[in-house]
Amino acid sequence: MCFFNDKNVIYNNSLKIFLENNIKDEKISHAYLFYGDHGTGKLFVAKNFAKKILNNNNKNNLESGDKCCDPDLIIIDKDSIVVDDIKNLIKDIYIKPFENNYKFFILKMADFTQQAQNALLKILEDPPKYIIFILISDDIKIFLETIISRCIVLKTKLISKNKIKKILKLNFELKEEEIEIYSNYANGSIGRAIEVIRDNEFLIRRDTIISLIKKILFLDSSESLLLIDEIEKFKYDDLLNITYYFIYDLIMFKKTRNKNRIINIDKLKEIDFISQKIKTKRLLFISKQISKYFRYINNSVNLKLVFINLAINLSDQIKN
Repeated sequence: MCFFNDKNVIYNNSLKIFLENNIKDEKISHAYLFYGDHGTGKLFVAKNFAKKILNNNNKNNLESGDKCCDPDLIIIDKDSIVVDDIKNLIKDIYIKPFENNYKFFILKMADFTQQAQNALLKILEDPPKYIIFILISDDIKIFLETIISRCIVLKTKLISKNKIKKILKLNFELKEEEIEIYSNYANGSIGRAIEVIRDNEFLIRRDTIISLIKKILFLDSSESLLLIDEIEKFKYDDLLNITYYFIYDLIMFKKTRNKNRIINIDKLKEIDFISQKIKTKRLLFISKQISKYFRYINNSVNLKLVFINLAINLSDQIKN
């Protein structure tokens, strides 16, 4: 029986097949490492892999959400895993499974300290036969080579917009226009799509940010700076992402007149009007500047300076 079905997951098919074959051929490794873009289903796949193996031995199961009712599955999901986390884990490692032939440890993190990895390495070098580790992170670079070399490394991938739309239709009660908008903002990540759907304020924030952008585009530089306080109310990732996608829509519609290429499809009339007022060259310049601001923020540059520069670069575009 396949442990992934269309209602739950219809992406990363090659990963699904690989893991199913591991189970079928009884070639289950003691350590796996899942990495890939945020929101591509790494934790979901890990849980379902554990569910299938553990359910072969008993009737307990892992729910589809974050709750677990199997004592032989331990999940640590933290921004940073430190050496004390691994020391605490070691206490459980040498306790044999309660009801299964295997015992799973799923470790999901954004950061993994070197001390913690060195402590885990001692276990990976000579693990008890019943232990299966799954390490999960967006970035494989956080892991030591010695850790990577002892794991089966599997990458999850971004998926197509059509697959995301299919998942949303199967799992959420949404209007067709909402499905279009959310799948556009997902940018290939089903996790991102679900995040914005569950965020009841997302569309309100998006509308407010787009209204600010429209104001700034028709102001001169000095006037636009008066709106900085309003701009600063938003999270930087929301502000830059929504601004970038709106400028993308202006460029794309100006060049192609194809509404199927538009992300903010419900804003088509506004996009049509504004795109006719601003030269393509200026829009491309703004787009490049926003990409640069993403790099600034990743390097912990003063956010207020980023917002000021953004307002200045957006403003006075009609005159230019």
